[in-house]
Order: sequence, then C-alpha cells, then structure tokens
Amino acid sequence: MFEFKTCLPGDPGLKIQLWDYDELSGDDFLCETWIDLEDRFYSKKWRKLVNPPIETRPLFHPSSGLQKGELRMWLEIIPGTDYERVR
Repeated sequence: MFEFKTCLPGDPGLKIQLWDYDELSGDDFLCETWIDLEDRFYSKKWRKLVNPPIETRPLFHPSSGLQKGELRMWLEIIPGTDYERVR
C-alpha cells in the first residue's frame, strides 16, 4: 500500500513504474503505467463507487508500443475533508 497527498486540480497524473532489483549492478527500469487522477476524481461514476474495483492496468516500456505485462491494483482517492474519517 502506498499513500500520498496531492492537490486537484493540479498535476493530474500518477505514474507507476516497475524496476528490477540487482545487488551488484544498477536496478533496471522494466515498464510503467499512467493514471489520470483528475479524470477519476471528477468523474461522477467513479465518486459513486463505495469499493473501487480491482483493475488490470497495461504496462508499457516507453521505447516500445507493445504491452509488456499487466498490473492488478485498485486505487482509492479520498478527499481531504473525508481523510480522517476513513483512517
């Protein structure tokens, strides 16, 4: 689980990157996905959801247009006015 604060409207994007881990050499970037947080936050459909669905996000490497894999995840956007209530 990752938790962070942001301001909307503002920087609308959440970029999730996957990297491998190497003890002896540098870690290597594998792929990424991008989520438009503003689009979700201001969507009436998304705000009505009580429990956000688990979604499958495509993963891409910027140097290729081919999908490199998938990420299963869910995302909750909690307005600051509700944050303490749901903690």
